[in-house]
Amino acid sequence: NQKEFADLIMKATSEVSDIIRDKKPINTDFAIRFGIVFNTSAMFRLEMYHSYKIRKEWLKRGKEYRSINKRLLKENVEFVDVLKTMHVLD
Repeated sequence: NQKEFADLIMKATSEVSDIIRDKKPINTDFAIRFGIVFNTSAMFRLEMYHSYKIRKEWLKRGKEYRSINKRLLKENVEFVDVLKTMHVLD
């Protein structure tokens, strides 16, 4: 159960619960602790979390994101050119 797991990783049950319910993100501290328990790297845990969040965002706003690409293609603008005008590549 959540309390036993929270005790195992030496964190409050409420913190574990917030992560499980997607109320709080997995931070590096939790990634390290989860990695120890599940015998994986902290980076793997963070990548899993961020992959999940990106997928969730795509499901929510995919139409909007695809329209950005269509606008770039329609206006025959290269992404690199956009970044240059924003001085991102300076």
